[in-house]
Amino acid sequence: EIYAGDITDERSDAGLCGKAIPPWVAEALAQNLDAAGFRITELLDPQSAQDAATKAYVDAVQAALTAHEANTENPHSVTAAQAGADPAGSAAGVQDNLDTHAETSDAHHTKTGHNEVYGLVLVDTAANRPAAGTAGRWFISSDTLEISYDDGAAWQSVGVLGGLDLTAHKARHASGGDDALGPADIGAVNKAGDTLDGDMNHADNKVIRPEIKDYAETRVAADSGANYTIDLESGNVFEITLTANCAFTFTNPPASGKAGSFTLILKQDATGGRTVTWPASVKWAGGSAPSLTTDANAIDILTFVTTDGGTTWYGFLAGAAFATPA
Repeated sequence: EIYAGDITDERSDAGLCGKAIPPWVAEALAQNLDAAGFRITELLDPQSAQDAATKAYVDAVQAALTAHEANTENPHSVTAAQAGADPAGSAAGVQDNLDTHAETSDAHHTKTGHNEVYGLVLVDTAANRPAAGTAGRWFISSDTLEISYDDGAAWQSVGVLGGLDLTAHKARHASGGDDALGPADIGAVNKAGDTLDGDMNHADNKVIRPEIKDYAETRVAADSGANYTIDLESGNVFEITLTANCAFTFTNPPASGKAGSFTLILKQDATGGRTVTWPASVKWAGGSAPSLTTDANAIDILTFVTTDGGTTWYGFLAGAAFATPA
């Protein structure tokens, strides 16, 4: 047996203690050793396949392997060809792969698939643009810079990179174009011969230089009761039958600085004798309100104008005692 102290930390290539290893030591090393709970220390780093190694040496090797495994910067400089990739990386090759992938039985990347790809943008020369038929795809031509959209049946040109081709876009949506827009689509008359088929709200903006022909004003007809509000957002011609002595109110005129007006056709009912109270904001020609006809079924017509948002209304009697229509 080899006991503690038999082997010291003095070492050389010749053996222990600078001398040749004694036969009894060589004999002991040629069989299994029982260290009896002691450590073998101060070993050199291993050089040969069968050399013993210290824990520190093994830990260092393991740390280096772990760091190497985590390195994602291609430390061995593996090329695309070595990895089995297409070194040319051609757009046609990529497209072929995409087409093959889309044609698989489960169609998992089709528009209705569970892993849907929609709005895919393809880039290649115009000559390599694939056939249309997959709605939702976009194509950018690398040579003409044209942008087109696959609607499922054909490629539709949208414009050109670096500046939208407004001329082509306008032609597409104009009358006779592939996707023409009519008045109902844009809410406006856009060319000669178009017919407006709905209301148009200008929101108090101007209509400049129109020639108006065959036009009408909105008429509001109602019974007065004891109080009646003339709302200019409802119309500009009011045909009111007096069914009681009535106090009028004027509301919602145009803003100050714009002119607004309305016509009031005032009728007595079959009883007649009804009186009217006007807003204090009305100024009358001559300084006093006109006398109204009070006969049963009599008709008077009055006109009112404001230019200051209704602060002042200018009123005048346009005609009195019209005969009741037969």
